[in-house]
Amino acid sequence: MTRTLTVRTLGRPPQGPAQQRVGPGCPRCGQRRIWQSWIDTIDRCPECRLDLNRHGWLAAMWLQTWITILVVVGWIATGFIVTSGAGPWWVTGGAIALALTTPPLTYRYSKGTMLRILYRLDPPSSEPADG
Repeated sequence: MTRTLTVRTLGRPPQGPAQQRVGPGCPRCGQRRIWQSWIDTIDRCPECRLDLNRHGWLAAMWLQTWITILVVVGWIATGFIVTSGAGPWWVTGGAIALALTTPPLTYRYSKGTMLRILYRLDPPSSEPADG
């Protein structure tokens, strides 16, 4: 006799490993409606009731800072390679513009990715109480 084990997916198809790595969603069920505003998450996921404020924003800021550094350094390196080391004003101006615009544009993805990583490293010990 063969038994088939199923996973409760809360009305969604099961997510593969590629869909669970990045993105601004709930780390447990993948729900995308977890944001109150551009930078604030709601307290609990509306589908699986996972506490989204359990892990702070500091890890997301850490990841976002490194993404910004990599983007700016990549821009500067490309500018110096293209201009043979002359370093025109557009390299500096572009680096400043990227340093100012990259953090707000990548925050949701940084926080969603860090929520997923921290959820995998330190899952909740028990189911949350309704309330």
